[in-house]
Amino acid sequence: MARYWTLLLLLSAVFTWIAPARALDIVCEFPDIIDFQGVLVAPVTPIAEVLGASMTQDDTSLTVKLGRKKFSCSAASTRAMINGKVVTLTREPLVLHGEYYVPLEPLIQAFSGKIEWQHAEESVSVFLPNREDPIISMVWPERDEHFVFNDDSRELFVVGIDGSGLKRLTYRFGSPRIPICRTDQTLLVSELFGYILLRAVASPERLYLSTSRDVLSFPDMLFHPTDENMLICSVMDMEEIEGAPPIEIIRVSLTSGEHDVLAAGSELAVSPDGSTLTYQAYQKDSDEPRIYSMNIDGTQQRTITVGSFGTFSPDGRLLLYQKYYGNGEESNRCTLAVRVLQGEDAGKIYEDTSERPFYREYAGKHCFSDDGQIVVYCRLGNGIWTMRWDRTDFRQITHSASDWKPSMASKGQRVIFLRQESEDRNGLFSVDLNGNDLQRIVPEHLAVDDYSITPDGLHILFTAKYQ
Repeated sequence: MARYWTLLLLLSAVFTWIAPARALDIVCEFPDIIDFQGVLVAPVTPIAEVLGASMTQDDTSLTVKLGRKKFSCSAASTRAMINGKVVTLTREPLVLHGEYYVPLEPLIQAFSGKIEWQHAEESVSVFLPNREDPIISMVWPERDEHFVFNDDSRELFVVGIDGSGLKRLTYRFGSPRIPICRTDQTLLVSELFGYILLRAVASPERLYLSTSRDVLSFPDMLFHPTDENMLICSVMDMEEIEGAPPIEIIRVSLTSGEHDVLAAGSELAVSPDGSTLTYQAYQKDSDEPRIYSMNIDGTQQRTITVGSFGTFSPDGRLLLYQKYYGNGEESNRCTLAVRVLQGEDAGKIYEDTSERPFYREYAGKHCFSDDGQIVVYCRLGNGIWTMRWDRTDFRQITHSASDWKPSMASKGQRVIFLRQESEDRNGLFSVDLNGNDLQRIVPEHLAVDDYSITPDGLHILFTAKYQ
């Protein structure tokens, strides 16, 4: 626990925004460092990016170059060439999943930097010539050569919706959860990492929220649609606190760091005009989920309907949600319903009123098209489907029982979805709205955990582990 408090004090929660990235050309984060038998070892790719250096590599050799300075090494040798001089490394490089891991100190010194290892704090300060302040990185003990890719280690990646430009963004041991992306392409990510909860990708010293509560995860994170300096999220505590709800909805200012609790609930959705927030919660002594709404400041809380997973249409006129028949989430029937929120038909509900048993339209993830006319959703064990918002014109666009969590991308031209390929791995795929041109987006050696679409609709952020 001292490790977390020490790091928190070192970082000191600076609440300033990082510079926008250019066209999703996001710089990798400076990595966590491995203490490999007394030698600090680090992956080269993110360090080269932070330095602004070029890098070339293959299965046998690596070269990093910045101006006249150059670091070269071989995969199976302690011999390195640094700025024209032969140097013996303290250990030979490791190559794991195509990434070179080399001794940190000679790599940093090659480009006029230096390091200071704080053994007691289990951290290292890295001083680089292109940065005023040192980068403070965690040092983790080595257990075996594959510790960095243990079974629980997930990393963050970005890729184009056509599968191009795959890039790893994090080299940390905090197991990042899927981030969200602002229109200026700044990424925010939450981590199950002690007391550090919410930070900017590629700038880990910039914390946007920290708390003394032991938090398990952020089930939901949303930017306010008209004010991206405001974040709405739900927080799940590590342990239940007597008399306190297990999941709370909080509103965070990304400029001041101040946050306040609005209600207890999850499965958040914000109306397009930013005035209304919907969420899912349960009444006392009931297993039937209900959708509630409130003003964005937490006032005027009210029940909308029985159901869960509410989603606004792009114009805010409709609310799409999942409705259960029977005993809450354990019922044998559920369906998608659409409630009209505005206009002459306000209050009208479009739903399946048939009596078909064991019929499940599983809506754990669903979405509207950009024009609000089409809904994309998944039927449990029966692929990805589309329908018009008024529950007409049903079309099946994939036929695998393992397809789930669809989203729209590329200005509504592609449907992105997960396909469960084994018990512990998902593949990431896309298909057009007619069910044609099925494409695998992410290589098979990456088991995808979760994903989100960037605001431009052309890139996918996802977390995955190597297999």
